[in-house]
Amino acid sequence: KSLVSLNRRRKEIALLYNTLLPTSIKRQTTTDDSIFLRYALFVPNPKKIMDFAKQRHILLGDWYNQVIAPSDASLTAANYQKGECPQAEVHAAQSINLPTHRDLTEMDVKRIVTSIKEFYDDKRHG
Repeated sequence: KSLVSLNRRRKEIALLYNTLLPTSIKRQTTTDDSIFLRYALFVPNPKKIMDFAKQRHILLGDWYNQVIAPSDASLTAANYQKGECPQAEVHAAQSINLPTHRDLTEMDVKRIVTSIKEFYDDKRHG
């Protein structure tokens, strides 16, 4: 498949996420030109949501859980001092990534969104 068709598919998937996810869940800002390798949500309890989804055979990611990626990168080597970018630190700590790969179907996206909604509907997770 061409890069153009892969990017078009990622845009379609992001549009589905934008449409189906509750607006109360914070997410990456998007435009009509946005192409997502991963679609980021910002949630207060990323590990709990990831575990909840995994129990339902849905794999979510945490690729951006540190200001400097990948997570094993040296902040010192990157010349980053904790506190330099407080907004980025908050977003990194709350980040989970939803898949956007080319084989994802509309049914898959709906199942992912349903799982996230179920997590928030379950009073134990709030």
